[in-house]
This record gives sequence, C-alpha cells and structure tokens, in this order.
Amino acid sequence: MQGRSCEADDAEDGHELDCLPSVIGARRCGTGDDALIDALAQDGIAYVPFFPLGGFNPLQSATLSDVAERVAATPMQVALAWLLRRSPNILLTYRQA
Repeated sequence: MQGRSCEADDAEDGHELDCLPSVIGARRCGTGDDALIDALAQDGIAYVPFFPLGGFNPLQSATLSDVAERVAATPMQVALAWLLRRSPNILLTYRQA
C-alpha cells in the first residue's frame, strides 16, 4: 500500500484492519499523507484522525477564516466539512481534552 503506516503493514500481514487511527488532520493533509488516505479508501478502511483540528494548537488559517465568513460558519466547522468532503473513508470522532 502506497503511503504506508505500521498499522497498514500489519493488515497486509493477515491482521484485519477496519480503521486506522491517526494524528493526521486538516493541518497535515496535502503534506504527503494524502496517498495514505487514498490507499485506505481504496481498501475500504476508515481513517480516523485523533486531532482533526490541530489538537492543543488549534488550526488557524486566513483562508479558513475567509471561507467561514462567506458561508456563515466558524473556521473549525469549515475545516471539519473539508475533511469530511476530502474522502468518504474519513470518520470524525469527538474527544474532549
């Protein structure tokens, strides 16, 4: 699988893999991790980012703020919507810090 992870390697070694939890979120998409997300989607494996909005350092971007203002949403709502639109195998969960 292109864009490998240790968990993905385990799946190919005969271990069943339904989802891949990851620290990757909106901040990391477009940095080479896209290949992993695409490969997981192709194999029908869910991708679950632990910190989709940046964790303890929340995602901040002028572009997010501009889009959020245009669509009457918060920047975080725009980031989550982008992640969900990015790939059908991305699952978001709620974790309270």
